[in-house]
Amino acid sequence: MQILREELAKHGIQLKAGGTLEGVCIPARTSNYELLDKGNGQREFKETVVEVPDRAKPLKLSGIDSDRRIAVEFVSHQDYFDLGGVSNGSTVQIYQFKNITEYVAEHAKKQGKDGVFFGVFYDPSPKMPRADLTSPVDWKAQREQGKQESKKLLRQQAQDFVAWLKEQKAIQ
Repeated sequence: MQILREELAKHGIQLKAGGTLEGVCIPARTSNYELLDKGNGQREFKETVVEVPDRAKPLKLSGIDSDRRIAVEFVSHQDYFDLGGVSNGSTVQIYQFKNITEYVAEHAKKQGKDGVFFGVFYDPSPKMPRADLTSPVDWKAQREQGKQESKKLLRQQAQDFVAWLKEQKAIQ
């Protein structure tokens, strides 16, 4: 959020914490698995993701500029499941931030009230390189490089949002 606040402040947008997007609830989602018979004694699992509407939660915003009617949500590890992230049931979780961002935006567009300019951002979390077993890897340097790349990509998301806000005449 610090990066988003910095980038948006350059254009006069002052995000305050808190608030909800009026009328928008994000349904929880879960995986259903089905064992399919492919014939010849072969089987495979098919996963489908389904919404659980009775476990929907109001969309709590990461930041809002009430004066300009601009609201943002930042999808992070902390609120991933509250925003419709699907657990794979394992101790090793795969986070699909971009997919959740699209899911939240879709629900906000369907349910939201007109008059609010809403942006959804996600942690780009670039992938760490695979270990090359023939040479040592400086994991500390790799993490730092990934962190810097993540910040750069998040700034680009914010800049794209600013360009959209200008197209919408929400800011100059």
